[in-house]
Amino acid sequence: TFRQLLTTLVQEGVRLVCIEEAVAMIERGERPDVCVVAFTFDDGFMECYDVFAPLLQEFGVNALFFVNPNYVAGNDAYVNWFNQHCVDTPGKRPMRWHHLRQLASQGFVIGAHTMDHRLMAAQSEDACRYQVVQCKDVIEQALGRACHDFAFPYGKLTDVDEPTIALACATYKHVFSQSDHRHYHSFQGRVINRRHFEPFWPV
Repeated sequence: TFRQLLTTLVQEGVRLVCIEEAVAMIERGERPDVCVVAFTFDDGFMECYDVFAPLLQEFGVNALFFVNPNYVAGNDAYVNWFNQHCVDTPGKRPMRWHHLRQLASQGFVIGAHTMDHRLMAAQSEDACRYQVVQCKDVIEQALGRACHDFAFPYGKLTDVDEPTIALACATYKHVFSQSDHRHYHSFQGRVINRRHFEPFWPV
C-alpha cells in the first residue's frame, strides 16, 4: 500500500523531498508551484524499520520518526499497555534502540514524542519536564547524536497547552502538531503543522 502511494504521488507530479528540506522550505515561507511531500511517522512502530524506511530509500528520501523512549525500551508488559492505552494498536511492536541507531546512520531523523505518549494538556511542571525534556536527553544518549525535533502526542492543537509549547520550544529546534495543515504554523509561528493520514487510507 505504501509503495503504491509513493508511486502514485510521483506519477502525479509530486516532488518527494527529505524532511530537512521540507522544514527549511516552511521556515522560509516558500509556496512551491508543485506539490512537495516529506514524511514523518509517530510512535516508532517496527514497520517504520521493516517497510517504510526501505521504501523511502528506494525513492531517494528520508523520514522523521518520532519515538517514545519508554516504548522503545519497554518490556512486553509495558509494550502491551502502551498499545492498549496510548495508541490503540494491539499487536504492534516498537523499534528498539539498535534499529533507531541504524536508521539514523542511514540519514533518517529521530525525533521525540514524549517518554510515554502522554496527553500533554494540563500536566504538572514536573511531569511536563519528564515527558518533554528527559525525552530529548534519553534519545540523545541512546543514539549519540542531537535530537532537534519534537511532536506532541495526538497532535491536535487542543491536545497541548501553552506551558508545554513554551517548554518544548525552549528544548527543541522544531515542534510539530498534526493539525491545521493548510497553514504552516500555529501557536504564533512556533509550531509546524503536519497533514495527518493513515497508511491504510485509500491513495
